[in-house]
Amino acid sequence: IKNWEKYAVPIKPDGRPMVAIVFDDLGIDKPRTQRVIELPSPITMSFLPYASQLKEQTKAAQLAGHEIWMHVPMEPIKATLDPGPHVLLTGSDPVELTRNLTWSLDRFDKYVGINNHMGSRFTSNLAEMHVVMKELKRRGLAFLDSLTSTQSQARLAATTTGVDFATR
Repeated sequence: IKNWEKYAVPIKPDGRPMVAIVFDDLGIDKPRTQRVIELPSPITMSFLPYASQLKEQTKAAQLAGHEIWMHVPMEPIKATLDPGPHVLLTGSDPVELTRNLTWSLDRFDKYVGINNHMGSRFTSNLAEMHVVMKELKRRGLAFLDSLTSTQSQARLAATTTGVDFATR
């Protein structure tokens, strides 16, 4: 069993149409994050890895019945936008890329996978996305493409690497 399967919140279809809601950018603004955690479950919640008190916040969300993801900062097209520390950048060598990704992935546990925070430039680069997918595969995590770019290579990288994948 993959890690993402252990931590995914099971849903029982009842024949009615279903909608998946993903709240991302969570963790920095703690009062707003707490208000989201208090919403009826299950909701998918994606936390920024550079927020403080992550273990406490993600545990509270899990105890409330929500599904937890990590919102990993990736390079945007606009250089004036700041995706945050330990951002995954195009042109990084695989060792540096893996080091920044590992920093994020190790910030808390019991999550399903990652989705991209910003990332319009990064997700458009197949070689860099392969580095990410190899690490996700090794850890048994899934990838949710936020589709910040119509040129995203995430699906191709995920399918060729064997990573479970979804898009918004």
